[in-house]
Amino acid sequence: MFRKARAECKLHGAYVLNGSAYDKTQGIVPVVYVCEANSEGEAREIHRKVWNQNAVPFLLVVSQGWVRLYPGFKYDRDVSRDRLRERCRQLKISTKSRAVLSTLRAESLDSGRVWAQMGAAVATERRVDWQLLANLRDLDEWLHADGVEDS
Repeated sequence: MFRKARAECKLHGAYVLNGSAYDKTQGIVPVVYVCEANSEGEAREIHRKVWNQNAVPFLLVVSQGWVRLYPGFKYDRDVSRDRLRERCRQLKISTKSRAVLSTLRAESLDSGRVWAQMGAAVATERRVDWQLLANLRDLDEWLHADGVEDS
């Protein structure tokens, strides 16, 4: 998973939790990816790929002039430029960006405070597998409405 993210998403690092500390059958659990992009389009593509990976709730994409925080379990294919700016937080290095990024500090991630502050952004119903199931339900309804019956 990490090799693929490194190759396809310019992954530079990941913050992970030790799942085996809570459940001996678990390995490490990624919580934040830090990736690099050279353009808005590349950042958007990295976001899509991370969402498809369905493994990490938060994605930081770093570029020369900005840092973007994306929800790793939420992706909208058809987003206008204005709506994209609403959905992801474009952070200039400032007091405001430090406050947003402080939510992703180790102590916030380890203690679970991040979920209280940003949990709604990574709700399970927007994950890639849930979206696929919703699309299949929509297809089933459409086929039935068009007269196609189960066989």
